[in-house]
Amino acid sequence: MVYTSSLIYNDSVTRLNCALEQKRFGLLAGLLGIAPREYLQFAPDAPVACPVQPSQPFRREPA
Repeated sequence: MVYTSSLIYNDSVTRLNCALEQKRFGLLAGLLGIAPREYLQFAPDAPVACPVQPSQPFRREPA
Protein backbone atom coordinates (compact mmCIF):
# COMPACT_ATOMS: atom_id res chain seq x y z
CA MET A 1 0.00 0.00 0.00
CA VAL A 2 2.79 2.41 0.88
CA TYR A 3 4.66 1.47 -2.29
CA THR A 4 1.58 2.11 -4.44
CA SER A 5 0.93 5.43 -2.73
CA SER A 6 4.53 6.50 -3.30
CA LEU A 7 4.20 5.65 -7.01
CA ILE A 8 1.05 7.76 -7.26
CA TYR A 9 2.72 10.65 -5.40
CA ASN A 10 5.81 10.51 -7.61
CA ASP A 11 3.63 10.47 -10.73
CA SER A 12 1.83 13.57 -9.47
CA VAL A 13 5.16 15.27 -8.76
CA THR A 14 6.32 14.46 -12.30
CA ARG A 15 3.15 15.99 -13.77
CA LEU A 16 3.47 19.10 -11.60
CA ASN A 17 7.14 19.61 -12.43
CA CYS A 18 6.45 19.19 -16.16
CA ALA A 19 3.58 21.68 -15.95
CA LEU A 20 5.85 24.19 -14.20
CA GLU A 21 8.22 24.06 -17.18
CA GLN A 22 5.48 25.30 -19.51
CA LYS A 23 5.53 29.05 -20.03
CA ARG A 24 1.92 29.90 -19.20
CA PHE A 25 1.55 27.76 -16.13
CA GLY A 26 5.09 28.48 -14.96
CA LEU A 27 4.40 32.21 -14.90
CA LEU A 28 1.16 31.76 -12.98
CA ALA A 29 2.75 29.26 -10.62
CA GLY A 30 5.59 31.69 -9.93
CA LEU A 31 3.08 34.38 -8.98
CA LEU A 32 1.26 31.96 -6.69
CA GLY A 33 4.46 30.65 -5.10
CA ILE A 34 4.17 27.10 -6.44
CA ALA A 35 7.60 25.47 -6.72
CA PRO A 36 8.83 22.14 -8.09
CA ARG A 37 8.58 19.23 -5.65
CA GLU A 38 11.03 16.49 -4.74
CA TYR A 39 10.32 12.81 -5.33
CA LEU A 40 9.47 10.57 -2.40
CA GLN A 41 12.34 8.15 -1.78
CA PHE A 42 12.93 5.59 0.90
CA ALA A 43 16.30 4.79 2.41
CA PRO A 44 17.60 1.44 1.17
CA ASP A 45 18.14 0.19 4.74
CA ALA A 46 14.77 1.40 6.06
CA PRO A 47 12.76 -1.24 7.92
CA VAL A 48 9.78 -2.68 6.09
CA ALA A 49 6.50 -2.26 8.00
CA CYS A 50 4.93 -5.47 6.76
CA PRO A 51 7.29 -7.67 4.76
CA VAL A 52 5.70 -9.75 2.06
CA GLN A 53 6.21 -13.45 2.42
CA PRO A 54 6.65 -15.39 -0.81
CA SER A 55 3.59 -17.47 -1.51
CA GLN A 56 3.48 -20.98 -2.83
CA PRO A 57 2.70 -21.24 -6.54
CA PHE A 58 -0.82 -22.30 -7.37
CA ARG A 59 -0.96 -25.98 -8.29
CA ARG A 60 -3.90 -27.75 -9.84
CA GLU A 61 -4.68 -31.24 -8.74
CA PRO A 62 -5.27 -33.62 -11.65
CA ALA A 63 -8.95 -34.45 -12.08
